[in-house]
Amino acid sequence: MKKIAFPFFTVMFATAGLAHFIIPSVFVKAMPPLFPPTLAAFLNLLVGAIEIALAIGFWTRFRQLAVYISFFLLVSFLVFVHTWHLLIGKFPGFPEVGAVVLWLRFVAQLILIYWFWLVRNE
Repeated sequence: MKKIAFPFFTVMFATAGLAHFIIPSVFVKAMPPLFPPTLAAFLNLLVGAIEIALAIGFWTRFRQLAVYISFFLLVSFLVFVHTWHLLIGKFPGFPEVGAVVLWLRFVAQLILIYWFWLVRNE
């Protein structure tokens, strides 16, 4: 499982990072309502750039740092930013995603956090 971790993480983060730039409206709608629209748009682009940088970082001497930042990012999204808010229905403008998909994402995010923890010293 550790052998496929970094290729998988690279594809996942690069794809997600690019998506923040290609379809920003999806990501901005997933932001908690406490963020004003301008700040939400900026944070979306910032996170996209960070995810792309992390995808590159997995293949450099900064791999361990990239893993720790990824771990922190996933935990912060899960707890503080949007995943939990989506699950409890705090986004009235985001009804097109069903509860099953949101719960699958929640579980997948927990698995990814654990996987990053497992490979943190690779």
